[in-house]
Amino acid sequence: MKTILSIQHKANMLYLNAFFLLALYVIISLTTGTFSLINFIGIIRFATIVLINFLLYKFEYFNKSINYVFVKAISLFSSTYLAFNQKGAVQFFFIMLSLLIIIEMFIALPIQKRAYKIYISVLAIVVVAIAVLTNVHNSWSSWDIFFGICIITLFLYSYYLMFRDYKEELLGKLRMQTKLFKEAAKTNDELRLSQNKFKLIHEEIATQKYYLEIANKKLNKMTAEIYTQNELLRYISSVLDIKELLDVVTDAIMGTIGVDTCSLVLFDERKEEYLYSVKSNHSGDHMTNMIKDVEDGLLQKYFESGKVNLNNRVVLKNYPFISSRPVGSIAIIPLLRDDLTYGLLVAEHTNIDMFTESNVQFFSGIATQITIAINNANIYALMAEMAIKDGMTGIFNRKYLLDNIDKLIGNAKEKNTPLSIALFDIDRFKSVNDKYGHLFGDEAIKMAAFMTQKQAKLHDGLAIRYGGEEFVLVLPNCDLNKANEIVTVLHEIIKSEVLLYKGEEVYINVSIGISSYPEVASHGEELLLRADNAMYYGKEHGRGVITLDGRDLEKVV
Repeated sequence: MKTILSIQHKANMLYLNAFFLLALYVIISLTTGTFSLINFIGIIRFATIVLINFLLYKFEYFNKSINYVFVKAISLFSSTYLAFNQKGAVQFFFIMLSLLIIIEMFIALPIQKRAYKIYISVLAIVVVAIAVLTNVHNSWSSWDIFFGICIITLFLYSYYLMFRDYKEELLGKLRMQTKLFKEAAKTNDELRLSQNKFKLIHEEIATQKYYLEIANKKLNKMTAEIYTQNELLRYISSVLDIKELLDVVTDAIMGTIGVDTCSLVLFDERKEEYLYSVKSNHSGDHMTNMIKDVEDGLLQKYFESGKVNLNNRVVLKNYPFISSRPVGSIAIIPLLRDDLTYGLLVAEHTNIDMFTESNVQFFSGIATQITIAINNANIYALMAEMAIKDGMTGIFNRKYLLDNIDKLIGNAKEKNTPLSIALFDIDRFKSVNDKYGHLFGDEAIKMAAFMTQKQAKLHDGLAIRYGGEEFVLVLPNCDLNKANEIVTVLHEIIKSEVLLYKGEEVYINVSIGISSYPEVASHGEELLLRADNAMYYGKEHGRGVITLDGRDLEKVV
């Protein structure tokens, strides 16, 4: 809108100059006698056009581009019409005026009004062309030629002013656009830099997210392993049966680590035997195979090395003890005590690359806990043994017999079998201590206990130290006669066993009483009492004899 008003203001000044030029032409025409009424009417009409443009501009009618187009269209048609109806220099004036209006409209109208420019320009050119063609043969006087030159000069100058201002405006816009373009380019560069920074930040965040996800997975896995270790530790602290402990550990490893097979084998020094636990997702008797493999020495090198063996690319021929099942990864963890391997933990997975250093640490932690648990179990077993076994001789003590005599009788009654006991003590043991000393007396007790234990094992019985120098031999499935045969052998062995005291050969003898359930005794307490009575009966009748319990005590020498 500002451009239209500016152009219109300049156009009004040009129109005013053109009017003065035409007025001068009329005056000269009157003096030279070339005055034409048609030309005069055309000048009057032009004056009307100029006046209308001044008034419309004055009252801001051109503030809207549509009003400007409407007025200029009328002005253009008027000028071309006048050009069509005039002659000579006046006609040429109106032709130049039409061109000026076209140029004015081209400059003033915004680019989006291009359609207006095209339509008006084509129409004006057509009208001007017709006006020129219709008057091409008209003759011009010398004065018309001079006036035409003035017209050309005036309008060329007007065109120049129009285009100069338009050029300056365009250059201003171009400079503004250039500035804006540079600023936009700078902004774009900054945006690109920011975009690159954001891209780098995004990549860094993505990388950190990736590593955080890995760390989170490891953390979750470690948490699960720690939880399992804590649960195992809690359970281990309450489980004192080693076999039960092995089953719990293999089950936990199968569930937590997700292995396909888990095996535990260890040597129980207290019982002097191997204990096994094997859990597997594969079908087959893997426990029997493991026992055979250990007996055949297929795992001996792992017992001897005492080192962790981790292989994530298993070649089955290198592990003959797992040839019966598919294995891609294997971990063999030694169970150590005092740098000696007493057991192995073997974890297997069907897939390759399944075990990591974290898994090895987990297995090693479990192995340590197993060692602690076994030590605890052994200590508990030792303490339990100490409660029921004699500290000097290692055989069962009096408390154990009294606590279990009714159970032994109950078993015999349930099976409908006899149960006999032989109760004996060393003859004149006080004299032995007085003569040879208490240390020798202890050796005599240990010898008697050892021989009794030996017979007990041969006949599935029990050897018991009943008192200081008193012993009991429990014989299941034996009546009086069978018990007498066994005890007679024991008696002869004890009597014939040589004990040395400072080079002197010393022999001891024992007095034995035998009683039997249900032959003569009806319950445990009576069985012990009758055996004790039979023993004392023998002592009172010569010592060193075996006395069978009965309604009439029979003495057997």
